[in-house]
Amino acid sequence: MDNLNEIQKKFNELNSESVGQISSLFMALSSQLKKENASGDAQKYLDRLFKKWMELNQGLIGESKKMLNGLEQSQKLQAYYQEEKKRFEVLFVSGIVFTSITEMQQLM
Repeated sequence: MDNLNEIQKKFNELNSESVGQISSLFMALSSQLKKENASGDAQKYLDRLFKKWMELNQGLIGESKKMLNGLEQSQKLQAYYQEEKKRFEVLFVSGIVFTSITEMQQLM
């Protein structure tokens, strides 16, 4: 599960870095539009585009967290089943040994 924590950490770092860079680009474009006296509609469209991009990013982050949490739960469940399998194998082997001892005693 440490690997999942590393994946989550790396994802967050990459996302934060990308969001910062893209936000800066949007701000630069917005400033450029103002300098060039672009229409108010152009600025509104840019603002709407930025909002939509942020909503998409937040949605992707949320879904990624859900997937990683589901994967973590699956790994925990897999570890539990592996432990249970070992327990049943020990019980099975001890049952075979017990049966063998009983059969041996009958032969003697």
